[in-house]
Amino acid sequence: MSAAAKRLLLTTCAAAALPGLSAAQSFIPHPQNYLVSVDAVDARSLWLQPAGLSRTRDATLAVFGHGERGGAGGLAQYGALIANGGIAVGWERSREPGGLRADTWTVGAGAGHARAGIGATRSWHRGTGTRDGSFALGGRYAPAGALEMSLLWRDIGSPVILGDTVRATLVPAAALNFLGGRARLSSEWEIVTADWGTSAVRTAASVALPRGTVLTVRAELSGAGDPRSIAVALSWSGRAVRTTAFASDVRGAPDPFGGYLAMVRPLETRRRPGRR
Repeated sequence: MSAAAKRLLLTTCAAAALPGLSAAQSFIPHPQNYLVSVDAVDARSLWLQPAGLSRTRDATLAVFGHGERGGAGGLAQYGALIANGGIAVGWERSREPGGLRADTWTVGAGAGHARAGIGATRSWHRGTGTRDGSFALGGRYAPAGALEMSLLWRDIGSPVILGDTVRATLVPAAALNFLGGRARLSSEWEIVTADWGTSAVRTAASVALPRGTVLTVRAELSGAGDPRSIAVALSWSGRAVRTTAFASDVRGAPDPFGGYLAMVRPLETRRRPGRR
């Protein structure tokens, strides 16, 4: 048996012993470490909630990565994405101890307007013991100025990544805006469609600070209601740059910390001559 096969066997055995924790560690797209699906508003919607792509109005080139306190050292995940309005393409590499790695290529598109939209993504997973694919479908609706709702069907096909089966989940979510949009409270409920059991409940609170800065705090509970993690993210948006730095504390697992950096250019809508 090759060394890579032995490492994969050990990872699979660990997944059997700790199914919930191992599945969560093997592949979590970068923005899912610190955001809630209903808060998808930019190119990160590709991995958070594809319906969010329907309200992006920028051309984006972004890179991201994070390490793990208490992990093996180095970057646990890194990648890049390109987006043009409601169409996006991204690549992520996940690394685990023992040389295990998985690459994920994702393409997505969204269509809609300010109050409602839909979106979909297709992902290809390749790497150590990994050759699989998955889909995601999402929708969003804002019935009132202060209320937003979304529904996401994620990891359709339940791909096997690094020896772990990432179960398909249904994720309803809602958000309320306060103080003229300067404060926001969001929450999502993640349900495993195989048995309709609760996988996680996440709640985030965001507040706008001076000079285009936003502070977000997100807490996650397990299906049993036990605290699982808390993450703090600080984002800044300028005319041509958007950036986020985050750090988290995960119970019983390494703690992710890292950042996202995007160069953005607004897509101008030019009116045809003679139209007003």
